[in-house]
Amino acid sequence: LEFRRVLFRSHTSSLQVEIPDEKPVNLQDLISKDDPNARLVNQKKIGEGAAGEVFCANDQTQNGKVVAIKKMSLTAQNLKLLTTEISIMKGSSHENIVAYIDSYLLEDKLWVCMEFMGGGCLTEILEQYEVVRMTEGHIARLCAETLKGLLYIHEMHRIHRDIKSDNILLGDDGSVKLADFGYAAQLTKQKQKRKDRKSVV
Repeated sequence: LEFRRVLFRSHTSSLQVEIPDEKPVNLQDLISKDDPNARLVNQKKIGEGAAGEVFCANDQTQNGKVVAIKKMSLTAQNLKLLTTEISIMKGSSHENIVAYIDSYLLEDKLWVCMEFMGGGCLTEILEQYEVVRMTEGHIARLCAETLKGLLYIHEMHRIHRDIKSDNILLGDDGSVKLADFGYAAQLTKQKQKRKDRKSVV
């Protein structure tokens, strides 16, 4: 019953955002020209995936607050995907979406700075099944929070296209947020449908 109440409240607060027109997005217009090494200090590698490496660092502009940095190699093949990812993250603001901070380009490396989620990803919890077993209540809340994030994305006429436990992050405060918009797409008046993500990579 409470699960349905949460979803109903989210649904009744619909953003009613008009579907946008198609417009070109340039990576150079999205990235900061500042030196990230002056802002992001005490960098420490905390993970690695197919897309790149993940670091945590202290943000000098936020009184040393811990943030996350995803560092990815920029190539002709992934330029469009990474530009779309940053554009969508930059234009998203919701309690169930990992907050975007800034991005930088150093030589052939794209740095995407974002909110640090101290609880890690849901996959890490699931892999500890023998010692950490989620209850039905835990699962219901995770589903509810994930669906609230998805509802927001869909209200903005966007598609995530890569929902999985790796991309559901947990905060130290118990928050649940969606991350990794590498395969996401923005629907427009000119292009209101998308094929399966595997056909556009």
